[in-house]
Amino acid sequence: MFIRNLQILALTFILMATSGAKCVASTLEERLQQDFSPLEATVTAVSGNQVILDAGSSTHVSIGDLFSIFQKGRPFYLPETHKIIGYERKKSAVCKISSVSDDTSTCTIIYQASPPSKGNLAIRYGELKAAFFIEGKPVAPELPEGSLKDMLPWFKWLEPASGPSPVPNAQSMRALGIDILFQVSGDDLRVFGPGMEKLRSYKLPPSFITLNNQNVVQGTRSEKNLEHGIQGIELFDFHRAKLIGRLDKPAMQVSICDLDGDGQLEIIYLLHDRICIAPYRHQGNVTSLKFKSYECVCNFSLLERSGWICINAAIDQAGLNSKLLKYEKGNLKLVQDHINLWLSFLDTDCNGQKDTLLGQSYERARFRGKKIFRLMAHDSGIEYLEQADYPGDFNINSAIWADLDHQGCSLFYVSFDGFFKAFNQGHHIWSSLKPVVREEKCCGPATAQLVDLTQTNFGESGIIFNGTISLPRDRLMDSLILFSHKGHAFALYQAEVNLEGKICGISIVGTDVIMATLIEIPKEQKLETALYEFKAR
Repeated sequence: MFIRNLQILALTFILMATSGAKCVASTLEERLQQDFSPLEATVTAVSGNQVILDAGSSTHVSIGDLFSIFQKGRPFYLPETHKIIGYERKKSAVCKISSVSDDTSTCTIIYQASPPSKGNLAIRYGELKAAFFIEGKPVAPELPEGSLKDMLPWFKWLEPASGPSPVPNAQSMRALGIDILFQVSGDDLRVFGPGMEKLRSYKLPPSFITLNNQNVVQGTRSEKNLEHGIQGIELFDFHRAKLIGRLDKPAMQVSICDLDGDGQLEIIYLLHDRICIAPYRHQGNVTSLKFKSYECVCNFSLLERSGWICINAAIDQAGLNSKLLKYEKGNLKLVQDHINLWLSFLDTDCNGQKDTLLGQSYERARFRGKKIFRLMAHDSGIEYLEQADYPGDFNINSAIWADLDHQGCSLFYVSFDGFFKAFNQGHHIWSSLKPVVREEKCCGPATAQLVDLTQTNFGESGIIFNGTISLPRDRLMDSLILFSHKGHAFALYQAEVNLEGKICGISIVGTDVIMATLIEIPKEQKLETALYEFKAR
């Protein structure tokens, strides 16, 4: 099937070349596919470290193209008759096109496992390992235009967690087995082959902008330069917000909602050593649950009007010790402890209710694993329902489903390596080009509380979340970020001004937005948590 698909692709390009009309690729995806499409050829002669192929410029072979050369391996037999039905294909060498004529080309061997011979199959960019880097860091191969994995599926893509942090040189590319390196640098997408030799360079579309080194897709909304020189919109001005309360301790996470369904609001706040629940704007007692000293608490998730709360706690390099709690009639009960899964309540069908409980496996190298499970919370503990299918870099603790472009319900999430992504119908449709959250010691990427603004009166349809924006010299600035769909394009914006601390909670109460921020009290040399109320203009 793979060979047949290659033949169809090759035939398509041959017909385009011989039809008399030159096909000009217009989009980045079309240019990448035209330059890197697989093409079959045969080795017609071998001389030293050079081979002659029976494909040339008439089939769009260009100087610099890489071909993998394959030899016959062991035969495959039909079990009943022992008749040979095919042969294993073994990659024996990789060569680079050095000269081209109409119908033939000369290919210089770069490296080989065994010498090629006349009659061997050669495939352009066949079975090569590729990696995607942004300013020296290996990341998931996603561009705002789409996934490189989807554009160029014949490459074997390197997992981000397995790459080095510096931009690789020729030696490290060889050590990691990287044949093709895609790298974003400024407004260019550059492609390098073995030995870090440059193969191609593409100008990124004009829809890209640089936001203090934070690459995002350009939106159509008018923007204003703020005091930090970062482009954004003044959606939330903390000088105009109303200070409505304080917590005398620095909270890691804050949420305000009707937790137990009694018609009254509670404030739930996570401290480093306990979780607390208190009445919000009505009388009542504060209840709390204290954590063990060896637990590194990361975040919580809750199901409104049901009383259910999940606490995600890591044990350094040893897994998870997550918990299921139930809040009823002013009391907090530990239902199940020692759960070796990340837990989160999510709205997976855009109905406004976070009524789906998901669990995610733990991996030491990247904290989040690839296995996702549908669960059910009961008074006796968690019930496992089934394994679910999600993107390989999915992070259940920073995810939301929403319909922002009127094309149906899409998944938006911050990946395990900190990138903001949009996913719909089995494909990534957008990705930030830099991480949008900090890395935390024992929890991986910081939790982004994603909130859909469509149920408010702020005049914006989009998702707001607490994150970071990259500044020069590898500095990060805490910010409130808006992800919106404007002018037929997705965009990221800085959505606040005059923020003097770090946002640790975003809640919608009625049509108002309440944000919790960490603020410094200089005289007392301590941090506390302030609650700000924003009303629609």
